[in-house]
Amino acid sequence: KEPENTNPFTTTSNLQFQHNFLQLLNNIFKKSYTDFPKQENE
Repeated sequence: KEPENTNPFTTTSNLQFQHNFLQLLNNIFKKSYTDFPKQENE
């Protein structure tokens, strides 16, 4: 068993997953970042 091959962040074939994962985090961060002022205003 090779754990390194199952790690999405080190496997070249899973670079797309890493990109999608970072994009997802970025979207979540952006959303919460824009939602915070809204919640403060309410």
